[in-house]
Amino acid sequence: MAERNGTTFLEVSMAFILGAIFGATFALLYAPAPGTETRRTLREKAEGLRDQAEIAAQQVKQRIRKARRVIEEEVGEEGAAEA
Repeated sequence: MAERNGTTFLEVSMAFILGAIFGATFALLYAPAPGTETRRTLREKAEGLRDQAEIAAQQVKQRIRKARRVIEEEVGEEGAAEA
């Protein structure tokens, strides 16, 4: 069985993103701002991230639909050629 030495780009990217999220959260929680202001800031950031995630999800759905249409067209053409 082959051993795996090193990490993939995805693993490094995910580690960076998670570190950034934890670091930003830690910085906001310990910032010298009042609690209500900090909670408002966190809520706004979370809403922005949610909106970005929804947009990204819609884009992925559109790409999947497009890929599905292309695959169905290819399969349809091959089926017609075989008949």
